Amino acid sequence: MKRAVILDTSAIMYRSHFALMGMKNSSGMSTGATFGFINTLENVIREFKPDYLVACLDVKRDELERTEELETYKAHRESMPEELVMQIDTIMKVLDGYRIPKYKKAGQEADDVIATFATKFSNDADEQIEVFVITGDKDLAQLVDGKINIALLGKGDKNSAFKHIKTDEDVVEYLGVTPDKIPDLFGLMGDKSDGIPGVTGIGPKNGVKLITAYGNLEGIYENIEEIKGKQKEKLLTDKENAFISRELATVKRELDVEYDKNKLKFEEKDFDSLLKLYEELDFKRFSKAVEEEKERFLQNGNQKELTEEEKLVLEKNKKIAEEKLEKRDLKEKKLKSRNWSMIRKIRFLMEFHIFMSMWSTNIIQK
Repeated sequence: MKRAVILDTSAIMYRSHFALMGMKNSSGMSTGATFGFINTLENVIREFKPDYLVACLDVKRDELERTEELETYKAHRESMPEELVMQIDTIMKVLDGYRIPKYKKAGQEADDVIATFATKFSNDADEQIEVFVITGDKDLAQLVDGKINIALLGKGDKNSAFKHIKTDEDVVEYLGVTPDKIPDLFGLMGDKSDGIPGVTGIGPKNGVKLITAYGNLEGIYENIEEIKGKQKEKLLTDKENAFISRELATVKRELDVEYDKNKLKFEEKDFDSLLKLYEELDFKRFSKAVEEEKERFLQNGNQKELTEEEKLVLEKNKKIAEEKLEKRDLKEKKLKSRNWSMIRKIRFLMEFHIFMSMWSTNIIQK
């Protein structure tokens, strides 16, 4: 079975920023979010070995269609930290260097683009494709269906950099309800980070209890007389908000996006552009890794997949590397020769010293 990985780009950027905030290179440039982003990409590639790889991007808040449904939607979110803003262009260059296609849709959130690509991959008519969404967002767990899986950032399982959510049971353990009930749950408890109001005073615990008892919002309001006290009052007062919140929390799976698998294939990085970028950023660890990967790529005879210009550049770099190795070997040989010569001299002097001592002793005795 083939494997597709979809990146929630904003989630990865934000988590990387807050994990490595304040990190700078020798020029004083902020690099923490970029470093963390690359590290996550490497973990993704190493663990999932994707055949297809897509990065989904957000549009500006004032362009979102959901603000037409609720004017305050995401209105209270803080602006992107300036330190992260300054790294956006660099992170986009990283994606280009990995040759990962970037997608966003006017008026729509990255979550909806993610859901659409996940659905298209899982329903592909030509081949079986297992899908992994790399994210930190709880609401995307509503996509889990046996073929679409969630890999949560920063919550690693054993032997993994990610927390894997693959089954209904995993989702229940994570959020308390099955994937199809997640929008109803958010309809009740809301989501402060997105400005989704929900029902005042109902949090995750009570929300799960209500969904478990009545199935969905319709079931709750059809049986509202069974619910007592202040909880009933809150549900009645915020009934409209509950249904609006559920709608806002439901991801869209059928956006009009280009689905051309040939453009979504993950095959090989642009080694030279990444090396140039990493040198500018002082990312020595990543530079070394790319150099080694490029060398393996050459040794495996994959030059045929490159353009003629890329072949020439790689061949030139290979010759330079070989010349460096020859010079190093020659230097080591000279050093060994010099050291051996020194050892012989020291041995001669020691033997001469012993001989002279013995000779002097004999003379004195005579």
